[in-house]
Amino acid sequence: MSIEDSTAPTHEARPRPPSSTSDANSAPSESEQLYTSLFDHMLNGLAYCRMLYEGDRPVDFIYLSVNQAFGAQTGLQDVVGHRVSEVIPGIREADPELFEIYGRVARGGPPETFETYVEALQMWFEISIYSPKPEHFVAVFDVITERKLAEMALRSSEERFATVFQASPVGIVISKGYSSLAYLRRFPIDTLKIDQSFMRDIPHDESAIEITKTIIALGQNLHMQVLAEGVETEAQFRFLKSLSCNLSQGNLHSRPVVAAALADFLANNR
Repeated sequence: MSIEDSTAPTHEARPRPPSSTSDANSAPSESEQLYTSLFDHMLNGLAYCRMLYEGDRPVDFIYLSVNQAFGAQTGLQDVVGHRVSEVIPGIREADPELFEIYGRVARGGPPETFETYVEALQMWFEISIYSPKPEHFVAVFDVITERKLAEMALRSSEERFATVFQASPVGIVISKGYSSLAYLRRFPIDTLKIDQSFMRDIPHDESAIEITKTIIALGQNLHMQVLAEGVETEAQFRFLKSLSCNLSQGNLHSRPVVAAALADFLANNR
């Protein structure tokens, strides 16, 4: 069908499921009513449309039916019977790839699922599309703008974090938290720190001992230095030394000192 064949608004109903009767004037069956109710009340937006072509090129489409969530998600109202170029002026120029996908599926292509940014609406969508009959398509979608913005903010944060690591003239320490382990692959870490919450229970807690052994072995295998904090007793220090832990800090070595006294402390404890 060419674009010239479909210039007038239409109010064709949404696609209906197979019916046990061929009487077009009969009342909707119970299954058809259920089908309609499901689509009207689903949380995803849904649009049933007819694609318009100029030759083989998809150039526009007409909204034949939409559900309630369509308007709630997009903010578009009273679209049925109208071309998308009327509902969203400039969409053909701003989002030509959307027309290519819709046109391809409406011409008999396989169903597709994709994410796209619709410039004309300034919104991100996740869309699943299939064709119930030639030159028609059904698009089921979610607006995912908030999710995409969060993903972009996370990527930006990681890029800034990586810049800090790469530009740092001194060693970088990662300590505490299982989530920190992800950074061992992403960034040039120099030192692993063993949290004092583990050291506090050594040598009496078997799980603390095993975790500490694992962290030290991990650091050694990755050619990093390992620093244990919160060392309070000789037994803890001997345990770390037996595992070739590189560094330790805590009250066993010294109580906290003010900056002015630090030089004297280092000179006297070489």
